[in-house]
Amino acid sequence: QPRKNSAAADLPLTWRTLREQEIEPGLFRDFIRHQVVDLCLRRDAGGWAVRSCPFVDSWSQADYRFLCECLRRTVRTGGLVYAAFAAGRLKGFVSVESEFFGSEGQYLDLSALHVSEDLRRSGVGRALFLAAADWARRQGARKLYISSHSALESQAFYAAMGCVDAAETNRQHVEADPFTHTCNTGFTPGARKNGPGRPRDPRGRRPAPLPWARQGKRGKSARGPSGKNCPSGKNPPGGH
Repeated sequence: QPRKNSAAADLPLTWRTLREQEIEPGLFRDFIRHQVVDLCLRRDAGGWAVRSCPFVDSWSQADYRFLCECLRRTVRTGGLVYAAFAAGRLKGFVSVESEFFGSEGQYLDLSALHVSEDLRRSGVGRALFLAAADWARRQGARKLYISSHSALESQAFYAAMGCVDAAETNRQHVEADPFTHTCNTGFTPGARKNGPGRPRDPRGRRPAPLPWARQGKRGKSARGPSGKNCPSGKNPPGGH
């Protein structure tokens, strides 16, 4: 469970896109990836069911190094890595890949969304999700694809964001983690009225800035797959 009275919850927040050269393990020195999981979604013959699958999800130094490789690749191939900082310390981040996929090229992949344990349930995750959806919509995507952590808490978050089971699945994600739960949220590309809207600072102080807001919609990426999942079963480490 998140720490209820963390000092980080009272620190001012800033938001910005990350540059490839700054994505190093040291950037995450104040990020707490720790999640105690009990109940998870598991698929059986009757569909999705809640099962007890207790484990503790925590990242090793090797996980952080691999995470950085994944995020640098995302930036290098034209994707988004957007982060929340509390007093200059990274406390949350989201990434969206640049390659369109799906039967009609309708999806962009939300490859990571994580909030440090000491800032969970503060609205940071919601603001990051809305920023990612806004960016994907401006690129021309009709849906944001999520291959999420199967923990019930993670599933509740995406349900609250309006996500539903994806009509199509990304085979690469499913093969990497058969327990992943795929879902999506849809919107009208480039249309402000139908999009998720500009995210607001969860403390109500100032809207989270969206530096790409004045950029036009880009065409579909001609690049190939961005590489292997980050890491197996965790997209990047620990799922979403």
